[in-house]
Amino acid sequence: MSNLEEHLIAKIHPEISSLWVVADGDGLFRNDAVDRLLSERGAEVMLYNDPMAFRYRYEHQIRPRLESSDPGCHVIVLDPGPDGFYRLPADLFDSCQKLQVSLGDLFPSLSRRVLVEQEPAMLARLWEKRDQLPTHWRQLKRLIQVFSRGMR
Repeated sequence: MSNLEEHLIAKIHPEISSLWVVADGDGLFRNDAVDRLLSERGAEVMLYNDPMAFRYRYEHQIRPRLESSDPGCHVIVLDPGPDGFYRLPADLFDSCQKLQVSLGDLFPSLSRRVLVEQEPAMLARLWEKRDQLPTHWRQLKRLIQVFSRGMR
């Protein structure tokens, strides 16, 4: 288990809210390890893909639990697209805690286009080495400068 998954789910606090919506355009929460960790914390994960299917499941499974004395924790994962959280139904938008995650926020010095092509295991290894990345980049940049001067 990498620290990346633990870092992602650490932002979800069931004691603050029993309903969370995560805008995840990079698929970070669509990961078996994240699902398993959230399940261990008692959270139920649901994808928001089809608005009609979502509304049916929400009204029949989630809303009754939210209105009960023991609501549990529900995490709805949303691919934000251009509308972001505004894709959500108004009642859900008003009642949930919102969290946005992206590879660009996790790895600001690396190219998002390259990162989205990587497997979750590679992202986990990058996360573990994130403090070393700037040093490696500086060393690589210096080597390129030295070699480019030598070729002139």
